[in-house]
Amino acid sequence: MKQKTIAARYYLNTSYLSTIFTAHTEQRFVDYLTVVKLKRAAFLLKKTRLKVIEIAARLHYKDVGYFSRLFKKKYGITPLEFRNQEQTDYQI
Repeated sequence: MKQKTIAARYYLNTSYLSTIFTAHTEQRFVDYLTVVKLKRAAFLLKKTRLKVIEIAARLHYKDVGYFSRLFKKKYGITPLEFRNQEQTDYQI
């Protein structure tokens, strides 16, 4: 879900939503959303047989390369390496 969609749902300006979200959580909305999406990706990698490109698309990443770079930045390994490892930490 996008910030714009959430703001519209609650009749808020996107800038205001961003400001109050940061004030209450001490992190930017976009950073929080990225973490949630990457945790969901980790779950899907472990619990489904979906291809990485399909997971990226489900999470609204148009560029699978960008998705893979974000994933590697968070977890230190590629999505495929993550899928093949034993231990996980993907809870939302």
